[in-house]
Amino acid sequence: RHGQTDANANEIEQGSADFSRLTDLGKEQASNAYQALVDTRVTSIYTSPLTRARQTLEQLRQADASSTQTVLPPSDLIL
Repeated sequence: RHGQTDANANEIEQGSADFSRLTDLGKEQASNAYQALVDTRVTSIYTSPLTRARQTLEQLRQADASSTQTVLPPSDLIL
């Protein structure tokens, strides 16, 4: 799940459209997700190719720059 986006904040449905970016709150939510998972062994992370999902992943990665997580490139997802 991605963090809050501009569209979410304005109650605009996004569906599979790729026009919205994370808000500051969305970035904070992703960092908080990292904190909630800090004691969990994560070996792989899968994300959709949508900007909001990739931004969320990037926030998780930035929360732990020393992470040894394997980030797999998204496959061709059916949206």
